[in-house]
Order: sequence, then C-alpha cells, then structure tokens
Amino acid sequence: MKKYEPLVVDGELKEVSVMNKLPTKVKIIDVIYDIVYFDKPSEVDVLGRESYWGCIDFWTKTIRVYRTEKFSDMEVMNTILHEIIHGICYKLQIDQIDKHADKEKIVHLLATGLNAVLNDNPELFFEVVKWTSLKK
Repeated sequence: MKKYEPLVVDGELKEVSVMNKLPTKVKIIDVIYDIVYFDKPSEVDVLGRESYWGCIDFWTKTIRVYRTEKFSDMEVMNTILHEIIHGICYKLQIDQIDKHADKEKIVHLLATGLNAVLNDNPELFFEVVKWTSLKK
C-alpha cells in the first residue's frame, strides 16, 4: 500500500489530488486484490463487451477502474468502494442470502466486512476521511 502525503501544510488543510496517488492494492477480508486503472471504460470489462466505471474479478483478484481527469477524486474513490462492497458481498456470500432474509443480517454482514477492510487498509480510508473534510 502506498504512503500518502499529508494534507495539512503549515497548519492549513490543503487539497491534494488523489489521481496520482490512487491505491494499487486493497485487502478485502482475507484476499488481496490488485487495483488497475484504465483510460477507457470499455477496457474495464475483461471481455470488452460493456463500458464500466469499475469491475471486480474474483478469479484474478483484480479490481479494474476507469480513471479520467474529468472525474473528481471522490468519484474515483466511490467506484473503488463500490467494487470493495461487491468483494465483501462475494466473500461473505451475502448474494446467497434469501431475498426475504432479515435485513439486519445483511446490514450486519456488510458492516463486518467493511470494518475488516477499514482495519486492513487504514492508509486508504484515512485519506477518504480527509477528502470528505475538505468539502465542509
């Protein structure tokens, strides 16, 4: 995992673009995924059939993300988080829960998975907290 530059300079909060500091790996529960960025949304789909902003491949353990300067840092991070949640659902088999299952069980499983990802990738999520504080 890359180390990120601090956003506080001389006591002032400064906005730093993540576009050059995007994560290249993330641990989801007990699986490490490579994060790969593409300039064209059609390259995100491994089979080249669709144009996606993001895609997680459970076989190759890769998260593929469309990146463009037109997207804000938060849009790119939202795509990464979206794919991480897919990974949590896959690993915890949330997609196999009965459609009429207790919603609290689903929420509990997602919270458990997200907590694990946050604990295993503190640098990534520390940056998200700092970026959101810039918007206030």
